[in-house]
Order: sequence, then structure tokens, then C-alpha cells
Amino acid sequence: MKKLLTLLTTFCLTSSAFAMNWQMVGARSMGMGGTGVATAQGTYAQYYNPALLAVHQEGQHDKQLSFGLGAQGETTSGVYDMAKKLMDMSDRYKALVANMTPGTNLANTEDLQTIFEGISNINDLLKNNTGVLFAADLGAGFKSGNFGVSIRSLGSMAAAPVIDRNNILVYNTGISGLNFSTTTTLNNPSLSSLRDMLSTSIQNANIADDLQVVIGASVNDPEKLANILINTIDGASVSDIKKTVDSMINNMSNVAEFINGVSATSGLYSDNKTRVMAEMAAFSEASLGYGLNIIPGISLGASVKVIEGTTAQTGIFILQDDMGLGGIIKDAWSNKKFSTNWGLDLGALVNFSDLFQGQVLFNPQIGITAKNINSPAFKRPEAPSDWTLPWNSDDYKLKPQIRAGASINPVKRITVAVDVDLNKNETTLKDYKSQQLAAGVEILAMDDIMFKLPIRLGINKNLAESSAPMYFTAGFATMGHNVGFEMAAAIGDGLEKVDGNNAPNALGLSMNFTVAF
Repeated sequence: MKKLLTLLTTFCLTSSAFAMNWQMVGARSMGMGGTGVATAQGTYAQYYNPALLAVHQEGQHDKQLSFGLGAQGETTSGVYDMAKKLMDMSDRYKALVANMTPGTNLANTEDLQTIFEGISNINDLLKNNTGVLFAADLGAGFKSGNFGVSIRSLGSMAAAPVIDRNNILVYNTGISGLNFSTTTTLNNPSLSSLRDMLSTSIQNANIADDLQVVIGASVNDPEKLANILINTIDGASVSDIKKTVDSMINNMSNVAEFINGVSATSGLYSDNKTRVMAEMAAFSEASLGYGLNIIPGISLGASVKVIEGTTAQTGIFILQDDMGLGGIIKDAWSNKKFSTNWGLDLGALVNFSDLFQGQVLFNPQIGITAKNINSPAFKRPEAPSDWTLPWNSDDYKLKPQIRAGASINPVKRITVAVDVDLNKNETTLKDYKSQQLAAGVEILAMDDIMFKLPIRLGINKNLAESSAPMYFTAGFATMGHNVGFEMAAAIGDGLEKVDGNNAPNALGLSMNFTVAF
């Protein structure tokens, strides 16, 4: 369990990259499902849509100072199960490596299961969008008139699997490895039914040629390969042999995907360098924004940011390293790179009541915003001098994000808002995209001149991934005597198993403190 938690924590910290997908920054936004393009107020207007800096709410003070923090995380389907399998594989792998030494060691049932299940799990790591997305923010902002100034820090880490397809042989004449049976006829005729099932599985997976190379066999006939595998463990009990055969069959198609073309390789499985490249990134931005009313009802805004980025990188060999979380962070942070760049956000807002110089039904507003339109890039650190494997040296880019939003007031004390990403944003999970649809409502439960109590509810769904959890959000605020405190929380619509216990597949928390004068 300790190792499982270490790996999960590593994934939690090594998952979501800043500005690759929209974050629910600010308690009002989180409480309303992550909306804000047409509804953000005060200092948070600058983050969601700088055109909102030109909007002045009736009864609000012209100047506002706020401090806030928040965090949110979600798991993609099966992350805990994947982590458990990887940790189990790591323990069993050591026993396999111990047997893969020069001599006459025979493969046993545990070794064969480890070989097939291990390669299958590595293949899952390669092809599945499994992981944890995590983001956190800490910042302060000041708004005066149509101007906004903010200082915000966002920290993240990123993890991506790098798969070693070269070192996957479990037998290599003249070097080391497991000695498999060389007999191509079945030693024990009573095991023929198991042989037939295994042979059919090898044939259906079209894996015979590659499997021959992996185990060092001299034949590529499915039935003879099945005989070799079963003869190798013939001394085990029938129940153990059946268990091993079932394991090989269950993992055969996954193994076939992974070892396709293995005939060009020459390295041993005991030297496999499949790893997770852990990358940390911390960004601190100082921004100046301004919103301008072009004509009544139409506002434009811009925010210019100076961004200091710190990137760090290391590699975690999932089958070999026993490095704890602290060691991983220390190892990565000892090889970091500082660089500075600038970013530009633009926004627009239309208030139809103001545009048509009269009260339009429900007082609709629509907005659009584009963040980081210049794609600011930051340098990554160089590989350590003793690093011999591939290294990610490309610039760390914050790619543009475009989002639209709308809001209405069906009655005086109720605001309803909807936001949607207009482009699919990348995340650091391979081939895992983010395109959020957010919706929320705010109800002024109390609207006294001295005290206000807004209650907020919302939902948020990633449209780009059907397996992504849906967030349900709720929040509240207390506002009185020019001081406000806001809090919101989010929870996913499903559960994940953690060592037999249920845990939410998504969680979030945000709070901020505001002073107006």
C-alpha cells in the first residue's frame, strides 16, 4: 500500500500542465461549474475575460483587492488499478530478474505470468489515457476602474510514458536469461487441452514469429510454441499450470501489440528501460489588464503578462527504481531551467440591454476570450551528463485557448451562466484532450444593503473524453461591510477503488477573500 500511494502521489503531482486546459480559478467560478467568461467579477475578471474589467456592477465599490487559492484534481478511468498493477509488477519483476542470470535456471509459473502480464501492463501504459490531472493556483489581484493588476502562481508537474521496445527478450543465447524447454512435443499428454487453448490464442494473436524471438525458440509454429511454454513449467501442479496458461491467454493480444517487430531487437527484458518522464513546471505571472467600452453594450479588453517559468525533468524507471516521492522531486528539481517570456490575453463582451438601450428579456450577455494567443514558450533543462536515454528538450509551450460564455438573469436575484471551450486543449496525458462545457447558477439567498449571501451550483464536463468525470460543484459567499469571503467545492460523478475502498474520481476546492473600498 505504501508503494501504491507513492506512485499515485507521483502521478497526482505529475499530470496537468499549466494553461493546457482551463482551470476553475476563483470560488465564484468553481461554485458555478467553472463559468466566468460572461460573469466573472472584480479581480477575477482579468483571468476569465479582460473585457469584463470595463463592467461596473451597481452598488459595488470602484476598487477591490482579493487573495485566493484553489486546487482541483481528477482521475481518468482505472488509474488506481493501473498503479496497483505496476507496483505489483515491480515487485515480481525483481524475482524475474534474479532468475535471468547465466546458468540453467528454468522458467517457473510465476516467471511466465510476470513476462506476459508485465509486457501487457506496459502496453496498457502506452495506449491508455490513464492518469491523474492536478492543478493548483495561488494569487492576488487589484482592480481599480477599468484596470486590473494581478500576480498569480500556478504549479504543475507532467508525466508521460516512454516505452522501451528494444529490451524485451527473456532468453538470449550467450548472454543470460531464462532457459525454456527445447522440446516441441508435449511431455504430458494430459495437458493437451490447455496446449490447444494456448496454441489457438497464439495463432489468433498472430504472435508466433515474434514470440519465437522473445523466448529464444527454434520454431514459429503456434502448437509447438505452446508445447515449449507448457513443457517449461511441466513440474508445477496442474492448477498452477492452468493459472499460468489462463494468464498468458488473457494477455496475449496486448503482448502481441507490444512485441510486434521484436525480431529487430537484441536486449534483455531484465534491462528494460520503460519509464515515466516526470516533468515539473512552475509559472509566476504578473499581468496588467484593461477593459474599454467601445460603444454602449460592447466592451473589449486585453491583458499583458510577464511570465517567469521554471521547468524540471527526470526519468522514473517503473520496473527498476524504488525512488520515493521525495527523491523523485529532489532528483528532478536538481536539474531545472529558468526562463522568462510574455503572454497576451484578449476578450470581448456584449450586453444586449445596454446595446439596444433598453431592458432586453433576461438581460443576456455573451463573451469570448482567447488566452496566450502568442504561444509563449519556455526552455527545458538539458539532460544530465550521464543520461543516455531520450530526453524531452523541446520548448514548453503554453498554447492558445479560446472560450465563449453567456449569461442571463431570468429573475432579479438569479444568474445563469454557460461556458464552452471552442478548441480542444491538449493535456499532458497522451492523446487526452480537454474541451469543457460548464454551466452554473447563482442565487442571492439574501440581498440586504448590509449583507449578501449568494448560493451557487454548477456542473462541468469534458466533452472531448467520454471517460472523463463530470464535476458537480457548489459554493457560497458572505459579503458585508466591504469584506467578502467565498468558498466552493467540486466532486466527481463516480468512484475509484483504492485498496478496496471507494474514493471520488474528482475533487476540487477554492476560496478567496476580498476587500472593496
